[in-house]
Amino acid sequence: MTIRFVCELAALGVLGWWGKHTGGVALAIALPVMAGALWGAWVAPKAKRRLGDPARFAVESIVWSSAIIALVLLGQPLAAAGFGIAAFATALGARRFEAEVSNGDGSSRSHSA
Repeated sequence: MTIRFVCELAALGVLGWWGKHTGGVALAIALPVMAGALWGAWVAPKAKRRLGDPARFAVESIVWSSAIIALVLLGQPLAAAGFGIAAFATALGARRFEAEVSNGDGSSRSHSA
């Protein structure tokens, strides 16, 4: 799960980097904020409106793919490939090994594999 969190932060950083490179400071701030808002609202384990799969995987894929495309556009295809492998592997691994997910009210439910 640590690698997954690092991938989440890396995606936000990459989107900010691409935003700065492409559209200046405003885009460098807006892109990571939008991606973080999507993640926090629907993907994060403690999200109040956490989506179930496959919708959650679709939102994750949008964030991951955006960062991968940004890396390619920044001239970093090897970093894009490495990031893509790590991000999607952690997304699949989270579904396989995530034991419990918080319901947001202090209780938890088992997550079936």
